Amino acid sequence: MIIAILGLLCLLLLLFPGFLKLLVAALVAIFFIGMGTLTWVINNAKGRDGGFWWGFFLTFIGVLVVAVRPEVLVPTPVRGDDRPLYLENPGAWYCPRCGRSHAVYEHSCLCGITKHEVKETFDLEAFQPEVRAMESR
Repeated sequence: MIIAILGLLCLLLLLFPGFLKLLVAALVAIFFIGMGTLTWVINNAKGRDGGFWWGFFLTFIGVLVVAVRPEVLVPTPVRGDDRPLYLENPGAWYCPRCGRSHAVYEHSCLCGITKHEVKETFDLEAFQPEVRAMESR
């Protein structure tokens, strides 16, 4: 199999004199794209976005830089019970359309609905009975 591939390469080099330049350019491009992909994979495994260009432009140095960078740790709230996050702050309101929780001072959600529309349109008992129970205390 290897002899057949080498024979085909020799035949192509004899028939097409510019084939060697094309072959070398393709191998170099594959190498740089492969290094970029490697640094992208390492970067994503550490919880970071991107990282392709480190490997593409700096090759082995880029892999070393991305490999020694610390992981991104996402902070998680520490609670003793399984209450939803919107119950952490009294008076906070919950958007039933998109599921985001909002502080008392926020008057609209990123999805476009306002706090006033939520109170008028939706049955809050169905969406957040715990909040109603806390507000009635």
